[in-house]
Amino acid sequence: MRFQTKIVQVAVFMCLSLCVILAEDIKREEADNLLRRAQEASCTMGASHPPYEESGTLTFLGLVKGDPKGTLRKQWADQDNFIEEIREGDYQQLVIRKDGKRYRHQNATFTPLRITQLWHLMPPCCVRLTSDDIVRKLKNRRVGDRDARCIEYDTIQGHGKASHEVCIDKATATTLSYGITYGNGDEYEYLWNNYGLFDGKLLPHHAELNLRELGVDFSHKIIDANFDYISASLTPASIVVPDGMQQEPVCRTKVPPSLKSAPDPSFPVDVPRHNTKVVLRVILGPDGMTHDSQILQTGGRGYDEAAQEAVRRWMYMPELCDGQPQETQLNVEVDFRLR
Repeated sequence: MRFQTKIVQVAVFMCLSLCVILAEDIKREEADNLLRRAQEASCTMGASHPPYEESGTLTFLGLVKGDPKGTLRKQWADQDNFIEEIREGDYQQLVIRKDGKRYRHQNATFTPLRITQLWHLMPPCCVRLTSDDIVRKLKNRRVGDRDARCIEYDTIQGHGKASHEVCIDKATATTLSYGITYGNGDEYEYLWNNYGLFDGKLLPHHAELNLRELGVDFSHKIIDANFDYISASLTPASIVVPDGMQQEPVCRTKVPPSLKSAPDPSFPVDVPRHNTKVVLRVILGPDGMTHDSQILQTGGRGYDEAAQEAVRRWMYMPELCDGQPQETQLNVEVDFRLR
């Protein structure tokens, strides 16, 4: 009798396990199909369409220096040949892709904070799942005035984890929103709207980025952008790489850096102790160590220097380009908390 009971328990366990696997496969298949439809609707302009130019006017909000304006100009010949220029005040970044090779120049050591937050926002806004992403669930919800089907999924890389939600318009298959919550609790929400038809594709003419920081109950807009698109006459042969531009590796597979160890910062001496946060832009070397840093958000007198001293002792798994470690820049937060 006990033996028969054991057989039944094993059978039930196997049945339940199989049902879970099938349910996961169904969720993954629906998610992949939704993102494929979105790509077909609006995500493949640069790769498969005739030469065109994308221009953008940008407003960067919530900075100490006010709300500076910026511009974006991206000229496509094809996927392996394009020119991209971004400006914010005196800052300029130029990226050229020429015959599959990538070149970059910027007139400052560190990329400004809002420029680092801009990348996901620029059309074409494509989201893709990797084999390591875990789809948690799919649901219906309203995004603005549109009915959307949304995918919730997790990405785990090294010691880091991020939760994502991407919402696809049910009627047009355009991408309406993309949200990402990092391990530190900060939530970013990218929104696209005012889609218009250009050369057979639906492309957004307006986008915005909202941020809700850990411990804050409301989100606030940090980037507002308007985009336009026109046909162009750019050809691969007409693209010239200026002297002095640094060539960068073109990665088939890129793995972002992940934190291995982060000893707590020491409170600065000779200043009152209080809870605060310092945000830095750091240069992370192939050895996983930070080699330089710039203050993006101050924590007050004495705290900025203590934060820079702390990150010099942090250890990372470096960014990998096709399996090879390389130098990169990233934003980090150093929290000072009273016990």
